[in-house]
Amino acid sequence: MNLLSGRKRPLVFVLVAVIVTYALFFYLQTLHEKNLSEKLIQRSRDRQGILTTSITQNIGSDLDGAVQRIKALSEKPIFEQEGSENLKKEMAMTLSDIRKIAPYDELFIIYQNHSGLKIMSDNENRTTMPIPISINLKNLKNNVFNNFLDQSLLNSTVSFSPGYYSDGKLRIAISVPIFESNTSDHLGLIGVSVPALDLVERYGNVLDTTKLRLVFYDKNATLLAGYPLPNSMIGQSMFSPANQKIISPNGRTPVNQLFHNTISGKVSISEFDLGDGMRLVTSSPIFAEGRPVYFLNTPNPFSQILSPIRDLLNTELILNLVILAAFTIAVIYLVSNLIRWNKKLESEVQKRTKELEHSNKSIQAKTVELEKTNKELNFANEQLKLHDKLQNEFVNIAAHELRTPAQVIVGYAELLNKSEERNRSYERALLRNAERLHRLTSDILDVSRIESGTLKLEKINFDINDKIKNVINDVSEGSSSTLLKRKIKIEFKPTHEAILVHADKARIFQVISNLLTNAIKFTDNGIITLSAEKSDLTHEAIVTVTDTGTGISLELLPRVFEKFVGKSESGTGLGLYISKSIIEAHCGKIEAHNNPNGIGAIFNFTLPLA
Repeated sequence: MNLLSGRKRPLVFVLVAVIVTYALFFYLQTLHEKNLSEKLIQRSRDRQGILTTSITQNIGSDLDGAVQRIKALSEKPIFEQEGSENLKKEMAMTLSDIRKIAPYDELFIIYQNHSGLKIMSDNENRTTMPIPISINLKNLKNNVFNNFLDQSLLNSTVSFSPGYYSDGKLRIAISVPIFESNTSDHLGLIGVSVPALDLVERYGNVLDTTKLRLVFYDKNATLLAGYPLPNSMIGQSMFSPANQKIISPNGRTPVNQLFHNTISGKVSISEFDLGDGMRLVTSSPIFAEGRPVYFLNTPNPFSQILSPIRDLLNTELILNLVILAAFTIAVIYLVSNLIRWNKKLESEVQKRTKELEHSNKSIQAKTVELEKTNKELNFANEQLKLHDKLQNEFVNIAAHELRTPAQVIVGYAELLNKSEERNRSYERALLRNAERLHRLTSDILDVSRIESGTLKLEKINFDINDKIKNVINDVSEGSSSTLLKRKIKIEFKPTHEAILVHADKARIFQVISNLLTNAIKFTDNGIITLSAEKSDLTHEAIVTVTDTGTGISLELLPRVFEKFVGKSESGTGLGLYISKSIIEAHCGKIEAHNNPNGIGAIFNFTLPLA
């Protein structure tokens, strides 16, 4: 059964038009969502980078403030008498002063003999009296804090500890050396400690998912506080085997690279997927005493970044679908009425024909009656012809109706052009796709003219070389970025002698443009060659387009000039069919075959010489 025959032809054309319209709509909707998402993510990158830098600067400033206050205490000549009341009073005053900067809850003094004093303060700022302590520096490898104290006593410089557990909490500590006021002998050190989680929560939020997310770690990449990290990762190095197993294989490399860059002192921004969706992560070192001592990450899931536009996109999608649905219903209603009228008319013709046959058999002698019956039959035939004409006109109307979505898209782009936030690349994409829909409409109209026999040619004499040059210039200008990106070179050497043909210039331009555009579409990093020659033997001009692209598949080669045949995602399959019809209307012929060397395809057509 031929689906394009008789009354079914308009239905098929309308069905194809509706499918193409919906495909274009969803493509444009996807492109629209992509552009908005990219713009929102870029804005979040900028804002998140500024915010992260500001937080790390505040933390670093607070760390430096604590160091300065401890240094001020270390310079007082009160340490020669260990455990004196004056020393205890100064310790209490210093701890109270430091707690105004950050929630430091412990201050300690350690002498070279490993004895000392410790004072602590609770959340309500109640301070205990300093108590004597003794630090056991044995088994240093198994005690991070003791190892830090031992190194600080040896180095005699301001030191920042790695993360360590104390009182069931992950802490960090700062130590400042103490020197004897007269002899400058190294007496020991003064230090303060603070729970890492309490420190970081002052600048963001590492537990509440509705607020800013922070990940805090030391030079060993030991995770001291953070969300959305599981509790099993806290207190261990990010590079430990246990933590590396938790990270998804796809996200392991970018995560490790991010941590390495930050620990080396660089501000980094990265996007990766840990297995639960893409996220944007900004990381920055925290500087104190002029060097990076701790580090901070601010992870932000894409789902949270893009949440403000989800409702907008959903509303817009529903509105556009309603418009398309209304258009589809109107077209279906029109087609169904036309088919119903067609059936009724055919039934009436059959009925009249039977009556005429019966009258011819029973009343052969009545010439007048026979002539009258013949007139009725002629009238019925004229009605049938009129019906066929209406069918063809409907195809034209349906094709013209396809212009409406194109006008809506162009109007939408113009509205965007008036908005406060402009996106030129998005507007150009909308206009380009609207022009593509317009070209589809023109192709359908050309097919309608071809199949109805109304394709008109305005033939004149012209040089085919000039027309090929014009096509190359127009196509190259419109596809310059594609040619440059794919490294495509177009070559054409016109003949010294003009080749005059007698043809329709606009239609021949359309044919050459179709063939050249088709060659560009299937060529990457190659050469497209156009040539024209004159055959005195057949009194014809021969135009050839050769490319070094993918060639024509053996499956499509026998049907390459039929309607809707092709594997291009951006084509309709009408261009070659229209080109073949135009050439044959000029009493010429067009052919296509693959290169003998297996690289690319060759298209050529002939035209009568003037």
